[in-house]
Amino acid sequence: MFFLQKKIVLFVKTMSKYFILIICFIFLSPSSSKLFKKSRLSDKLKIELFTESLCPYCIAFLTTSFKTAINTKGIELLADFSIYPYGNAYQSLFDKKWKFKCQHGTKECYGNLMQNCVLHHTTFRTGIDFILCFEENVGSFHEDIDEIGQHCAGVLNIDFNEIKNCINTDMGNHIQHEVATKTEALRPPRRHVPWIVVNSQHNSKIEKQIKENMLGYICKNYQGNVKIEACLPK
Repeated sequence: MFFLQKKIVLFVKTMSKYFILIICFIFLSPSSSKLFKKSRLSDKLKIELFTESLCPYCIAFLTTSFKTAINTKGIELLADFSIYPYGNAYQSLFDKKWKFKCQHGTKECYGNLMQNCVLHHTTFRTGIDFILCFEENVGSFHEDIDEIGQHCAGVLNIDFNEIKNCINTDMGNHIQHEVATKTEALRPPRRHVPWIVVNSQHNSKIEKQIKENMLGYICKNYQGNVKIEACLPK
C-alpha cells in the first residue's frame, strides 16, 4: 500500500512538471506573443482628422488641443492618428487630371497638396510636425504657401525639392485624389472642419470633447492596460 502511494505521488509530481512546461510553451511561443500583442494593439483608439490647410478652426485645433496630445510622451501607445488635408473641397476629372476647388481658394488647395505630399514622402511623425509648423506660420508668412513650406522643410530637414516634385507631377495629383475620395466617402458626410472620427464613427459630442482637450479624451476613453504618466491621477 505504501509503495502504491509513493508511485502515485511521484506520478503527480511528474505530471505537474509537464503541465508547467506546457503552460510556459503556450505563453512564451511566438504565436502566443503575437496574439497578445495584437490584443493590446486592438485596444488603441483610432482617431482620424479631416482638415484644411487654411481653415481658422483647423489651425486653432491643430496648434492647441491636438499639438498637446500628439506631443505627449507615450500617446502613440494609446491611440493611432491619421490626418487628411482636404476638408470642404470638391474634385472633378478634367482632361485625365483631377481638379480641386477649395473652401478658402487656390492657396488652400496648394497647401493641402503640399501637406499630403509631405505625409507621403516622410514618416508620419515628420509629416505631423510639418503640418503643425505650417499651421503655426500661416499668419507669419501671410499665407505664402511656398514660403511656409520652405521654412518648415528647413526646420525639419525635409528635402523641399522632393516635395515640390510631388506637387508638380501626377504623383501629387493622385495622392490628393485619394485623400479627397476618402473624405467624400465619409458617412455621415462631413459638414464642417475639422471633422473628427473615432473608431470609424463620428459623434458631435465626442468631437467637441476632442477639440477642447484631446489628451483628456484619450486618457479617459482608452480601454487598454497601458499606462502613461500624463494619464495617471494627479
